[in-house]
Amino acid sequence: MLTDVNSQLFDFSEQITVYPYLDDTIIDLGDDWGQIDMYYFDDNQFGSSLQSSATDKSGQITYCSIKIDFSTGLPPTKPTCTYDKKNNEITVTSTDADADQIRYGVSWNNDQNVDEWTTLYNSGVAAKIDCEGKNGTVGVIAEDATGRQSRWVSVNTKKTNQLI
Repeated sequence: MLTDVNSQLFDFSEQITVYPYLDDTIIDLGDDWGQIDMYYFDDNQFGSSLQSSATDKSGQITYCSIKIDFSTGLPPTKPTCTYDKKNNEITVTSTDADADQIRYGVSWNNDQNVDEWTTLYNSGVAAKIDCEGKNGTVGVIAEDATGRQSRWVSVNTKKTNQLI
């Protein structure tokens, strides 16, 4: 953790100064989601054209927003997966403490980017994922109907019939 910006351990000579401006309003996006808008005054010479205080007034405004989940729900559990060599499929199960429905995402190259989603299943109900044409280690994640996600689990296909 950085606690002293004047530390000899860090070189900030190439960094720009940023003046944050937070909008004091949380926008209600519905379904227990909110959004805060933020603007940064990027500064090249300790000021910006907006503040009219710098020798180099080429600073600019940069916008970003942060979405906030205000609901109190929990994500589904990390999926339990079994590879069935005979049928070349993965059986996957997860439970959701809030009893939300769950869908499963598959990352065919295990890079933790979902390539394919299943349909929604009731919590605790096993889903089958066809592995036809797929080989090696794949990643699986559970996501409930509110968008909360479990941790990823890796599954070896065509190599083992072991519980992962």
